[in-house]
Amino acid sequence: MTPPTPGTIQLILRVQCPDRRGIIAAVTQAIARADGNIVDLAQHTATECDLFFLRSVVEAGPEFDESRLREALDELKPVLQLDYELRRPGEPPRVGILVSKTSHCLYELLVKHREGELPCVFPCILGNHATLDHVAGQFGIPFHCVPTDGGKQDHERRIDTLLREHRCDFVVLARYMQILSPDFICAWEG
Repeated sequence: MTPPTPGTIQLILRVQCPDRRGIIAAVTQAIARADGNIVDLAQHTATECDLFFLRSVVEAGPEFDESRLREALDELKPVLQLDYELRRPGEPPRVGILVSKTSHCLYELLVKHREGELPCVFPCILGNHATLDHVAGQFGIPFHCVPTDGGKQDHERRIDTLLREHRCDFVVLARYMQILSPDFICAWEG
């Protein structure tokens, strides 16, 4: 990524939604209305699950209004079923961890992070059992128990909601002993 022009900042916008016509036009118009300038844009459609992904680097000068961009993107959410993330480069990625009952993989991740070997943020740990709640507590990370008793679809919906509430960029399965559906995997692809 090229450094920003003097007097500007750069933001990274990531978008995901079901594929359809007009997504790029709608998103780029939202950026332009907020006085942002697109310096890089890449998009991809995962045809196997009919999802559209976009990543853009937006350069913003003094006229730029981030809240105006967020408002415009929020207006697109119901229309395009759009999820988005807007952050500054250099901010460490936010990684949600899914676990079951076995602790060794979770400990490995958390210790490596504590020792500076994993440059990320772990905003949450989600488990389908409460067994590893104490491990999360040792490292000061919120733990959410999401049992599978409501069925697979409901379970994955609740996990997805929590990951998005914690603004996770990625998901790591640390001995998570559930088979995830293709829809869930496509939603967190990349």
